[in-house]
Amino acid sequence: MEVMSGIAATMVDILKVGDQVNFELKLDGNAGEVTNISKK
Repeated sequence: MEVMSGIAATMVDILKVGDQVNFELKLDGNAGEVTNISKK
């Protein structure tokens, strides 16, 4: 049981990291759009 809970905790950590990366990509994309608009 301890091994399974450890794997579950690792999966949660991976999901958290994935969410953080996606969030950062969205922020970068929004920043790029704002930059393009201000350049026009």
